[in-house]
Amino acid sequence: MYKKVMAMIHSLGEQDEVMIVSENGCNDVIAEYLGQCYTAVFNGFTGMYYVDDIYGLIEEKEQEM
Repeated sequence: MYKKVMAMIHSLGEQDEVMIVSENGCNDVIAEYLGQCYTAVFNGFTGMYYVDDIYGLIEEKEQEM
């Protein structure tokens, strides 16, 4: 499941375009931003994805699993 969406980026404090790579529920989302994969969540009340590009970096070895 790959889809481009606007999402809040933690380090920016504003929205930018990301690619949703995997979504297994609201709290189990992987998003690609600037060539790296990060953890993310979807907030159903705001209808927006939130990408943690500060603490949520997913290492390449984890991505292959």
